[in-house]
Amino acid sequence: MAAANPNDKEGSGSGAKLPIDSVRDLVDHIRTHDTTKPHAEEIASHLDALETELKREEPHHPTVASLLQGLRGLSAGATQAMINSGAMNLLNEILGTGVPPISR
Repeated sequence: MAAANPNDKEGSGSGAKLPIDSVRDLVDHIRTHDTTKPHAEEIASHLDALETELKREEPHHPTVASLLQGLRGLSAGATQAMINSGAMNLLNEILGTGVPPISR
């Protein structure tokens, strides 16, 4: 597991810090995954806004959370592509809204 990072505080509620390094990883994952490429135009504006915020010395966590929530409002095709790429699981982990996997 990676060393603790002051930008990697869990939780996305008001006042809570998002794991910024994980958000960066999510953006990279979405941009490079083949299944999301057919929806690149639709997804790009969300990723561009996230990257702009992430480049700030101190990203505004409520803005990042809002932009991440915007990814959930994509078209059905883009959402399915994000699910197929695994990006939706990463997004849910970052926002703390994922459904835990069922253990067998």
